[in-house]
Amino acid sequence: KAEFPVDASNITFSAGDTLAKFMDETKIVESLISLKNGESDVARDEALKDGYVLNIVDSGETIVSYTVKIDGTVDNYTPDSAKTAIIDSYISNTINKSGTRIGDTNLENSVLYNGNRSAVANVIKKAMRGENVTIVAFGGSITWGAGSNTEPTSIEHSFPGNENYVKLVGDWFKSVFSGNVTVKNAGIGATDTPYAIHRMNMDVMSFNPDLVIVEWDKNDVNKDTYKQATYENMLRKFISKGVAVVMFGMCGSNTNGDDSSIEMHVPLAEKYDLPYISYRDAFGDKADSYKSELLTKLTNDNVHPNIVGHQLAALLLNNYFGNIYKNIASIGSYKPVMPEEPYNEEATVFGEGKVVDLDDVAEGKVEGVRITDLGSFVKDTTLYNPGREDI
Repeated sequence: KAEFPVDASNITFSAGDTLAKFMDETKIVESLISLKNGESDVARDEALKDGYVLNIVDSGETIVSYTVKIDGTVDNYTPDSAKTAIIDSYISNTINKSGTRIGDTNLENSVLYNGNRSAVANVIKKAMRGENVTIVAFGGSITWGAGSNTEPTSIEHSFPGNENYVKLVGDWFKSVFSGNVTVKNAGIGATDTPYAIHRMNMDVMSFNPDLVIVEWDKNDVNKDTYKQATYENMLRKFISKGVAVVMFGMCGSNTNGDDSSIEMHVPLAEKYDLPYISYRDAFGDKADSYKSELLTKLTNDNVHPNIVGHQLAALLLNNYFGNIYKNIASIGSYKPVMPEEPYNEEATVFGEGKVVDLDDVAEGKVEGVRITDLGSFVKDTTLYNPGREDI
């Protein structure tokens, strides 16, 4: 029995070698080798569930063939009490430092749609095994970090400044799973999903993410149906690549949702069975005067979360991840949901668009595009910094 499946390729070794020597030298059990290159974590977990067969072939005289059955029934993940204590302590400390009266109800209300938790659970399991985990946050200026160094005008808190929600999610993963976590911030201000689908390969998929946090509720706010299509197009691409997705709904200070495209995005969460975490539903409620007032206090410009807003945004995500960890033993294997027909019929119209580099255009590397005159424009990369590490 081995705890994880080994490489599925045929392996040839010299005459006189024994299976015991092979097992010892390749350290199958110790190294926990996963499936052959190019296979996904989804495939590995499926192999674990059903067991995996490794064929060993020898071209010499002593060993002809061995078939090793890797028993998948030992796929056992149990929450650690020390990690659970870290998770609970983080939640209570964040609430205490926030200077607000939020509690369990706010956290519960934030999960607008629970979705199939298995994809995220697989990422958590990977972190539990000590393997490298890559998380990318994809969104606009809120994801980029706008407001994260802005002091609230009417909340007394004890948070440091300049910690955006993306960094805080990375900090949480590192504190719970002791490193091996890479976080990339692919947020660009004043952009929406029609632009995002053109840069997702370069700014997100190039990092081979295990988990993507998708935040576009604010910048798709005008509710044009084609923006629902571009958002859905991104989801379909992530799912097709086996990437775990968490949809993250941010908003400004309007509790009735007029400054959020939540109504366009929730049907997509339901269509693809993806988790949807809602900042508005956690902290804004017209029927609750305190929550309505709180939402306005978490932003200074009615758009971007301030210092406390970013901390509480991260709290919602980390609380969701923490609950998955606590229930990891009961969450089954991931089955990607990819309906043949999209929710929005235009979602499959958008193909493999991309963003091209101005230097490549100038050097004639982009077919069909040339620069005749830049005029007064100059290339400026000070704001375009996708994939910066928030660690």
